[in-house]
Amino acid sequence: MRTLILAAALLLAACSSQPVEPTRYYLLRTPVAVTSGDQESAAEYSLGSVEVATYIDQPGLVQETGSGEIHMARHHQWAEPLRISLRRFLATGIGAEAGQTVAIMATSPEAGRIDVSIDQLHGNRRGEAVLVAFWQVSSANGNVTSHQFSESRDLSRDGYTALVEAEQALLQQLARRIGQSI
Repeated sequence: MRTLILAAALLLAACSSQPVEPTRYYLLRTPVAVTSGDQESAAEYSLGSVEVATYIDQPGLVQETGSGEIHMARHHQWAEPLRISLRRFLATGIGAEAGQTVAIMATSPEAGRIDVSIDQLHGNRRGEAVLVAFWQVSSANGNVTSHQFSESRDLSRDGYTALVEAEQALLQQLARRIGQSI
């Protein structure tokens, strides 16, 4: 009986000494330099709604594991909600491409408006990052145009850091395309 208790105690001790993987947090930041200034008077466009698909509107990075199956990482997470960081990322990138300030929030009823919907943003089984997005530009004169973006990018190496890098590159491409459409 003592041997059984000793074996159970050793087994429990071995299980409790397994290292716990630390949670890693990733920032979504644009490489475009942000400048100081008054957005309200300078903005010809503002970012309206930025909708994020429910499955990616959560902290963990998302990886497609099978046909319609996904894995949400517990130890690899966005440092802040995507619906917040995407707004800053896109406004800065769109403005840089268009050569004008794009306000993060609506500033004037005379300004044009850009509404964005991110439908897919995840890694897939082929070692790629995938981004599918739609946007609508409503100009100050009332013209409305609708656009879509669907691209994938190979990961440079295995791992979540490479996934974040590829997703950021795809989001930069998206911001450039939106900037070209205004």
